[in-house]
Amino acid sequence: MSWVETVGWASDIDVARAESALERAKEQLATDAPDLNRPRAEAALARAQNRIKVASDL
Repeated sequence: MSWVETVGWASDIDVARAESALERAKEQLATDAPDLNRPRAEAALARAQNRIKVASDL
């Protein structure tokens, strides 16, 4: 069984937005700031990577 937070059509993925989210997440994780919510940043990174992968598989 799988758990998903959102469901949508692959063709609806905004790749530019996903790429921006990916870069933001990478930058946040690279700073390692004391107020960084690491689990949230890692989840954002994984979501962005997944969106880009799904969109590229079309």
